Amino acid sequence: MSLYSEEINEIENCLNSGYYDKVLMLIKEAEYIRNKDFDVDTLLELTQFRCKIHLNQIEKDSIGSYYSESISNQKFGIAAVCLFTIFNLPETTDERKYELINEMRQLYVHNNNKIAIIDVILLLMNLYMNDFKSALSITESAPPSLKIIQVFVFCIMNKYDLAQLLFDDLIENYDTYTCEMENYYSISNFKESSLVRIALAWLQCLKGEYNSSFITYANMQTDFGENSSFRLPSKARESQSIIILNGISVMHMQRQHWNDAYEVLLNAYKIDPKCQVTLSNLITCSYFLNLKEEPEKYLNELNSINCNHHKIASLEAIEKSFKSFN
Repeated sequence: MSLYSEEINEIENCLNSGYYDKVLMLIKEAEYIRNKDFDVDTLLELTQFRCKIHLNQIEKDSIGSYYSESISNQKFGIAAVCLFTIFNLPETTDERKYELINEMRQLYVHNNNKIAIIDVILLLMNLYMNDFKSALSITESAPPSLKIIQVFVFCIMNKYDLAQLLFDDLIENYDTYTCEMENYYSISNFKESSLVRIALAWLQCLKGEYNSSFITYANMQTDFGENSSFRLPSKARESQSIIILNGISVMHMQRQHWNDAYEVLLNAYKIDPKCQVTLSNLITCSYFLNLKEEPEKYLNELNSINCNHHKIASLEAIEKSFKSFN
């Protein structure tokens, strides 16, 4: 099995679209090829670690020891994931975050574009600190599979025209970008990849094409989750994704389908009650549904996880404005 096999392609697509339990299942099924190909073995080990982080199966107090061990064993992808996990902890100060970015830069230079997640994490760190210029520079000369991330950056920067232009360029000129690369995915695999499809859903939403965006997410649920239901609690966790469920809920909210959005969000909440995106969306949705106790409940839960979350700051600003009129 190579890094560009259909099996690895499926694992990466499920990972990038948030089906972490399913990824662990697929990796277990791929045990027969472990220790036969160093690159594949390294990728699967890294992917498994990332999923366990997302599923809260690794205690945050042990991240430091995982980092030290991964550095000693030159497993720099896992080291990068450890740094990003520490970076995202609520107690991590801005000063410490900049120190972590500098540590990531050292891994980035040492990596030399060999392990994609290192580039992605450094980009995300810069993005979270509002350093858009540094974030964009990381993927400026990257292959399409990484450069697609710039679409999300442009969307966050409210540069929707640039996001659409880049998206169209990567699709239309894919063969030109990859003509000198060996063992690269075909254009059909690229267009059907989870990152490209999520980028498409974002662009459709920003253009007001909410039904099209909903369908894009729904097709991903069918393709990767093997279950088209968003509402009913799934019998198997691997058939649901927090990313897709939140995407679907946002489309419901944009179309003023608040009850549908709330039902989907409750499903996401059952899967991971500590997901900040889910809690933030639940606060918004429960406010619009005029639920009495739920907004405060979810706000308190979000505050206990991340007191610096932008949703909390926004609500505090609104409350302060109301009080100023009284």
